Amino acid sequence: MLPALLPDWRWLSLADGRTAVWSTRTGRHLVATADLARRLVSGTDLPPVLVDRRLDLAGPTDPLSGRVVCRSAWALVLPDRAQLWHARPAARTAGGTPWQATELSPTALRVHQAIDQRRTVAQLAAHVGESESTVLACLAPFLTPERPAIQLRLQAPRPRDRSLHHLLQPERPDGPRRADQHDATGATSLGAWHEDGIVDAAHHFDDVETTFAHAFARPHPALHGHRYGGRLYAQLVARGLLPHGARVLELGPGTGQLARHLLDADQAAEDGPRIAHYLRVDRSPVLLAAQDARVPESEGRLGDATQPPVAPESVDLVLSNEVLADLPAVPWTPGTPGPVAERVARYGLAHLPGTGPYNLGAWQLVEAAAAALRPGGAMVLTEFGDVDEQPTETRHLDHPEVSIHFGHVAQVAAGCGLHAGLEPVHHLLEVDLHARWLSRASWEGIRALHHAEGGTVEARAWTAATVPRPTPVLGLVDVPITEDGAAPVITRLWALVARVPGERL
Repeated sequence: MLPALLPDWRWLSLADGRTAVWSTRTGRHLVATADLARRLVSGTDLPPVLVDRRLDLAGPTDPLSGRVVCRSAWALVLPDRAQLWHARPAARTAGGTPWQATELSPTALRVHQAIDQRRTVAQLAAHVGESESTVLACLAPFLTPERPAIQLRLQAPRPRDRSLHHLLQPERPDGPRRADQHDATGATSLGAWHEDGIVDAAHHFDDVETTFAHAFARPHPALHGHRYGGRLYAQLVARGLLPHGARVLELGPGTGQLARHLLDADQAAEDGPRIAHYLRVDRSPVLLAAQDARVPESEGRLGDATQPPVAPESVDLVLSNEVLADLPAVPWTPGTPGPVAERVARYGLAHLPGTGPYNLGAWQLVEAAAAALRPGGAMVLTEFGDVDEQPTETRHLDHPEVSIHFGHVAQVAAGCGLHAGLEPVHHLLEVDLHARWLSRASWEGIRALHHAEGGTVEARAWTAATVPRPTPVLGLVDVPITEDGAAPVITRLWALVARVPGERL
């Protein structure tokens, strides 16, 4: 039995078995084991860190005057509507955390507009010309676990303090799964889903799965003022991977934005265009149609990225951007025959813990791309994963994606006779990791606000200064692109860069 709490403290049971003690006077909480929580409440035999946290939670006699008033990154002020737009963490879904608007009185609006993460309760009261009790009454509805929009802290947050970006909420539930997205062995199997499960290209990449390249389809300081495609083009040229007269094959081009921006950069090149033919292969008819409309001067073919409909030794460059995770990932037990066993033996791949899964589809794409390349040709494949990462399925999407063990992928490329190297995508593109974008909280809030208006907003690497808003908004927060934003964090992305030995014919 957990002991009784002070009047303004609440027990919260978390999904991982731990307990949280929440103060509805300060909006602060402590997550701990049940034993540490009991000691916190009893006030006896406390470690120094718990003494500090007990003070932070505040008892009923704490006047709160000297507390710093801080707005959560998951709360935005809509001054023209006299509303606080904030997250509802208890209602979390596979698609994210829902948001709602709470009406503010004229006095409460002035209080919330005046919060600057530095003013204390007393200073805030003086600034708006109200009593401290009035200010606290305006803040009180937003100090609860259900509406955790405000915190009263012992001191102002430090510049890199991320605690205001976290929510105490249930574990994110798994996304919906079609029965045909896994086969009888448990392997991911997305062929049928790609053929009929994607019904709107823009919606898919704006609202379902946003790739890093999609988010950076606008010029951005992180890419030195370029779009993702333009930056990639410059690096391909600089590395000698894109010769004049090149035939390019892109596997899984999504909405066609990367192809569009590569070809635009090619047309604008000072030494003249290099790309003689651009071929796109996609399994989704909807995406292929979107690509046809966006890049009509290129050729599109319906097909499987692991078995592309191209002739052997017919292309100079193969590109595949954030596609590998969608390809089959197969559980395998050593000693069991089959395509995984075959390749593990052929390429000398290390066994993974348990039954994997193994990125069989990624290996097959490498094999197919190697066969399609001319002498002197190259491939550049990007995806989330790591050099020796245990492949893991992402659970919140409406389809399974499995991270990539790039060490295995590089071994397969080498086994196909290529000179293969691995590098982080941010190194490949020379990304400025200090550049900023909207925090994940701010992005979700803005997107939810647009949706509430019956509209939408493109998933881009917006900043607080550039993001479209249906109404004035206060409280948007920018963070470095190495922290969660509208798309996968760049440091999670790796690239295989592999070349066929020999001179181009």
